[in-house]
Amino acid sequence: KDKTNFLFVGWLEKEKGIIELLNALKFLKEKKYKFECNFLGNGTLMGFSNHFIKENGLDENVFLRGWIEPSRIRKFYKSSDIFVLPSWSEGMPNSLIEAISCGLASIVTDVGMISNYLKNYESALILPTQNIDNLKKSMEKLILDNDLLQKLSKNGHLISKQYFSTELGLKNMAKSIKMLN
Repeated sequence: KDKTNFLFVGWLEKEKGIIELLNALKFLKEKKYKFECNFLGNGTLMGFSNHFIKENGLDENVFLRGWIEPSRIRKFYKSSDIFVLPSWSEGMPNSLIEAISCGLASIVTDVGMISNYLKNYESALILPTQNIDNLKKSMEKLILDNDLLQKLSKNGHLISKQYFSTELGLKNMAKSIKMLN
């Protein structure tokens, strides 16, 4: 591909790793990689993020889309290559489940329940929190290593089918309802 498409979905807050992600994107721009990153969401760092993008010449690479109608979000998942969620804390993020369900390779932090489902270098790149250098290196690695990107995409998607499919959810709900009767 001529460029790599990154995606972030969530609140634009410090605790979601927005500052780390913006700095990693600045690094990729300085290294002259061809990429695009869409941010779907809003929050207290929207103004800061806009300023950072303009200050660092990222206007043609980084786009703050705000909250998107659910019917349009799938388009962004489908047109992206890599999902990035450098949060400082999470449970099991819905946006990550959506991303792996759509076959995106994912770069996430080792928080909440994520590592209970995903394995580092098998189904995602899993990083320590608040580490810009690791985030930069991981984003660069997936730009350069298409085999790894494809492996993470395929294995993440298999995990989504194994643990988070609609069919499995309905089956578990039916079991719960039967237990109540």
